[in-house]
Amino acid sequence: MAGEPGSGGGAAPAGGASEPPNKALEQTHGLRDYYRVLAANRQFRYLWCAEMIDNIGSWLSYVATLELVEQFSGGSGLAISGVVIIRFLPSLLLAPVCGVVADRVNRVGVLVVAAVIDAAVVCGLAAVPLVQAGQVAVLYALLALQFSAAAFYEPARKALVPVLVPADQLHLATTIDSFAWSITGAVGASVGGVVASRLGVSACFLVDAVTYLVAAWFAYGIPRELGAPDAVAKQLKKFSSMRQVELTGALGHEEPAPAGSHRPHSRSSVDASTAENGSHHAGTLTHAEHRHHHSPERKPKAWEPAGLEPAADLPALQEQEGASTLSGRGSGGSNGAAAGAAGQRDGGGAALLAAATGALAEGVRALQDGWAYMRCRENRDVAALVLMKCAAALTWGAVDILNVKFSQMKSMQWAGDSSTTLGLIFATVGLGCFVGPVLLNHLFPPYPASLRWGVAASYCLFFAGFALMLIAPNISLVLASTFVRAMGSAVLWVYSTLLMQQRVPNDYLGRISALEGAAYTIAESASSVFGGAAFDVLRLSLHHLLLILTTMAGVMAVGWSLYAWVANRSKAGARAGYLPVRQSDEG
Repeated sequence: MAGEPGSGGGAAPAGGASEPPNKALEQTHGLRDYYRVLAANRQFRYLWCAEMIDNIGSWLSYVATLELVEQFSGGSGLAISGVVIIRFLPSLLLAPVCGVVADRVNRVGVLVVAAVIDAAVVCGLAAVPLVQAGQVAVLYALLALQFSAAAFYEPARKALVPVLVPADQLHLATTIDSFAWSITGAVGASVGGVVASRLGVSACFLVDAVTYLVAAWFAYGIPRELGAPDAVAKQLKKFSSMRQVELTGALGHEEPAPAGSHRPHSRSSVDASTAENGSHHAGTLTHAEHRHHHSPERKPKAWEPAGLEPAADLPALQEQEGASTLSGRGSGGSNGAAAGAAGQRDGGGAALLAAATGALAEGVRALQDGWAYMRCRENRDVAALVLMKCAAALTWGAVDILNVKFSQMKSMQWAGDSSTTLGLIFATVGLGCFVGPVLLNHLFPPYPASLRWGVAASYCLFFAGFALMLIAPNISLVLASTFVRAMGSAVLWVYSTLLMQQRVPNDYLGRISALEGAAYTIAESASSVFGGAAFDVLRLSLHHLLLILTTMAGVMAVGWSLYAWVANRSKAGARAGYLPVRQSDEG
């Protein structure tokens, strides 16, 4: 959407940050609302179940993987950091290619194939303990294959969600996804620890293989026509035809208008009237107008996110139980969908390869564009938003290594052996990530000035967690410190994302997010390498490494608190109001 470099992002109405948040986003939602989304949208329910089961298995195998690499390497910190790096790098390196596949190939098919490949790979991981030599190298190779397949799974899954869920329920579906990660983290990690302890690490991998196959079965239950890249375009065409028939019939049987009145002739008036009359499309266009604030004369740019075009907000038939969901905001609009369909028709392997090569070049250009945008004087505040997650990632990468080291200490194993202890620690991470945003959302309303203080508070929780871990004499305090730190991490992730969505125009949001993702992955990988080298090269003790990380977290807490204070007092900070999609040229 509109907005040029240096425009300062979405402009606020008079009053800036002091304005109340968008009323639509002030609404609170209870568990019943989330249940209704799952109950009313059968195909999304299939997708969500596949994701839940997939995540539980992934946590099982992650616990088992860390146990294996610790055993094969003799406790090498660098070997453990290698697992953490392999977990993140494929999604970064393959991101452009995965995006092309998600836009050119049937997304349901991508989910099924990726899950089946993952199942085969983890079956291979179950056989790694039988390898006589080079176990770590074999383990790394199989992990690279596993996470490479997973890199294709996630973009296809995210692209499916807007097709399976009506536009007015999309924010609820996204929240359900975030809850799923936290819940499955708590369940999967704890179960993984118990399974690894009682049945061995190979059993964890075999259970994970079964979960992948079950996830593939759920994904296979989604109609393939909904996974087609041009699914949104087809449903828009079908909906337009149905609406034309309805309007023609309505106008043909309409009673004469009273004197002094007139019939609505504009498209918007007719649509509004249709919505008010309670048809099964009710509320669609009013929702689109409320959310986008489009100028009448303005045409969307060719490279604009198609999910934000007015046409893409028209759902087809909202799904009821027993009927396919054919509505929602498309991840690719009519232009993108048509290109995807053309890629399939003309395609084959050569077309996909050419598209993937072009996507790699486009990915590089996106990073360059994001950097150029931030270099503009008016947009330098965006650099702080990009750095919010990256700063914390400088410590996150070393945390998993600390978790493994704690689980190996006999004094920490009151609940069982190292596998059970490690699973318990990761389960606490999932629980903290779930509780953190739920608690702090009541303290920090969703507008910029408050969210900046929320980010500062998240870093304070981060620091408090490390400080408590530094003095923890037993596993109980380790778990308490892990819970506090995970609360801060989750709040930071949610609030920094929301701040970026509010500040950066949609024209540049994808490119800035790509830059943030690249920087975040590099920072976390560097932290992981440092954590491993601290033990293997620098010969630091666990206490010394924790002292370094605690000091870093304390400095970050002070720094981001000062940032919140300065930014909220500055004109630039007051300028960015709560306008996630509104653009500067519409203000």
